[in-house]
Amino acid sequence: MDLSSNVSQLSETNSTIANGSSMATDLSSSVASTDLSNVAASLSTDLQTATQYIEPSLASLDLAHWTPVGLIQMLLEYLHISCEMPWWGAIVASTIVARILLLPILIKTQRNTINMSNYMPQLQYLQAKFGEARKSGNAMEASRYALEITQYMKKHNFNPVKSALLPLAQAPVFISFFLGLRAMAKAPVESMQWGGLSWTTDLTVPDPYYILPIMSCTTLYVVLKIGAESGVKFENMKLARYVLQALPVIALPFCINFPAAVLYYWVTTNFCTLAIVGVLKLQPVRDYLKLPTQRAIDPKFIMPKKGFVGGVKEAFEDQKVLSAIEDRRRMDDMRFQKAGTGPVPRTYSYDPTKPRPANAAVSAKQRKT
Repeated sequence: MDLSSNVSQLSETNSTIANGSSMATDLSSSVASTDLSNVAASLSTDLQTATQYIEPSLASLDLAHWTPVGLIQMLLEYLHISCEMPWWGAIVASTIVARILLLPILIKTQRNTINMSNYMPQLQYLQAKFGEARKSGNAMEASRYALEITQYMKKHNFNPVKSALLPLAQAPVFISFFLGLRAMAKAPVESMQWGGLSWTTDLTVPDPYYILPIMSCTTLYVVLKIGAESGVKFENMKLARYVLQALPVIALPFCINFPAAVLYYWVTTNFCTLAIVGVLKLQPVRDYLKLPTQRAIDPKFIMPKKGFVGGVKEAFEDQKVLSAIEDRRRMDDMRFQKAGTGPVPRTYSYDPTKPRPANAAVSAKQRKT
């Protein structure tokens, strides 16, 4: 009896242990599955959070091609991604770099324009004499005055054509920045929608308060008014004054529709120009760069000019004649040098250094008789 009861108790104990083991196994598997699901959910959340900070490349948006516009976009993307700059900072930094690279051309243009302004009365006198000689048909006199004009400009180190170097160099840069930033805003590059400052957080839309357009046009007016690019004021030129007064007003309706990113560039480049011209006005800087000082010229010594269209037409024609005369003189010098150093050109039908054949000599005597 005792043995059977012990056996039954032992079997009950074994079944209890088996049930406990089964429950422990179920509990551990449940805990393991719960942990795995929690880890998976955490990883999914982290992945979603990480993807919010991963920006698509500009190339994936069909931008940043190997063109001038695309190179500007590549530079902006590099500053934003690799240097961790916000978009507004990348625009400002790239604009400053572009202005620094154009600084040598700005200095050269100022030097040329100031020299041309200082010696304008004598240049106008020679140009008037040249025009009179050309109209009278006196080619010799026109050539003489054309040579004097060329020598006068070389002596005083200026040329009207060189004054166009800065606009020609700036135009591709400005157009590339304008088209590049406008295309990025139009795509749009999503991170630019919160890459601005203060009231212009979204760089892909126009400034809602019109502050940037007004700043752009105002700084443009100041740049043109003080002659910041050329270093020469236009106070005595009526047409220039009219253009200065009208250009910012004409540009304002267009500027208010530009994306804020474009206006960030425009405002920055205007402020850079004003800062550069402020530094260039310092006398130690001017002495170091050998920039001449603009002399005040009495207006009565300046010959009256024709209308704008007539003046441009006459200047263009005079420049064509001067270029033709200069090319002719250069060709004459080349021919003279070639004649002195090259082989003697043949101007006879036979070689006089060699004996002539007998029949040729007889025929020559017969022709004489």
